[in-house]
Amino acid sequence: MHHKFRNLSGQTFGMLTAMHPEESIKGAWKWRFLCACGKQCVKDGAEATRAVKMGHLPNCGCARILHLSQARQRHGMTKHPAYICWRNMRNRCHKEWEPAYKNYGARGIAVCKRWDACFENFWEDMGPSYITGLTLERRENNKGYTPDNCHWATRTQQMNNTRKTIRSVNVSELCARTGLKRTTIYYRLKHGWPVAALEQPPSFDNRNRYMTS
Repeated sequence: MHHKFRNLSGQTFGMLTAMHPEESIKGAWKWRFLCACGKQCVKDGAEATRAVKMGHLPNCGCARILHLSQARQRHGMTKHPAYICWRNMRNRCHKEWEPAYKNYGARGIAVCKRWDACFENFWEDMGPSYITGLTLERRENNKGYTPDNCHWATRTQQMNNTRKTIRSVNVSELCARTGLKRTTIYYRLKHGWPVAALEQPPSFDNRNRYMTS
C-alpha cells in the first residue's frame, strides 16, 4: 500500500460503513461501502470523510430517493378533488399549453404567492370551508386567485354567475353584427369565454383555447 493510504475498514461515515478498498485512481482510493439500507456502493474514501466533516450524510443514494418520495407524498392528497382544483388553478395561470390559459394567465389572472408556493398553504386557507362536490370559484372574475377573492361554490352557483354574464351581453345585437348563431354565443358564455372573444368566427382552435374547466 502507498504510505498515504488510510485504512477505513470498519469505519462508519453517515450511513456508509467501509468494507474494503476497491482500487486507487491517481492516488485516490475507492472503497466499497455497505449502506444502512443494505445496498453496497463504491465511493471515494476521502470524499466520504470530508462529507461527514461538513455535516452531510453520505449514503448510497437511497436518502435522496426517500426525500423525493416524501416530498411528493408529504400531504397525501394528490388524488383529492381539492388538490386537483389547486393544480388546475395553477395550470390555467402559468402553463401556456393549457387550453384555458388564454382566458386566465394571458389576461393577467394570477395565483397569489402564498397559494402558488405549495398546496399546503392553499389547503390551510380553503380546507376548513371545503365540502365534497364544490368547485373553486373567484368572486370577481377580473381579479386573481387569493383567499379574499375565492370560495367554494356549487355548480348551480357557477351557472348563476354565468347567467349574470349572459345578461350583460346583448346577444341579439352581437348575432346581427357578427352573423353568429344565438346558440353559439350562449355556448361560449356558458363555457367561460371572455366577452372580448365572443365575436371570433367558429373554429376548433378557438373552442380549445377558450373552454374552461
